[in-house]
Amino acid sequence: GYLVFKDICGDAAYADTLLDHAKTLWDFGIKNQGKYSQSVPAGGFYESYNVTDENCWGSLWLYKVTGEQKYLDEAKKWYDPAPDWGMSWDDVIIGNQILMYNLTGDAQYLPPIEGTFKEWLPGGSVPYTPKGLAFR
Repeated sequence: GYLVFKDICGDAAYADTLLDHAKTLWDFGIKNQGKYSQSVPAGGFYESYNVTDENCWGSLWLYKVTGEQKYLDEAKKWYDPAPDWGMSWDDVIIGNQILMYNLTGDAQYLPPIEGTFKEWLPGGSVPYTPKGLAFR
């Protein structure tokens, strides 16, 4: 929300409020590791399978906004270079891979992105329907 309210809506004061809350939530999440579905009944639907990608994701976005090294350092702890299963509400590994590369420009982060797309493009491990839709 910070970037939207700061850059698009032009409401820097509200953007700063959102950033303060994001930092507070990030601190809480890093200090109190656990899946939300362990504390909120998910009823068998939308359960979380890990926290690593979310920890990296939040850290990367806070690094992008603040430039504070501690966020990048934390993101690197949680970064997963494996080809991603797919982007979803519970899986943002490919997002982390792209954002990490964009923020650092470090060439070591490019092969994981390529690996994910090789899996998803025709000829990779992801099956396609006869009409060309990739699916898992």
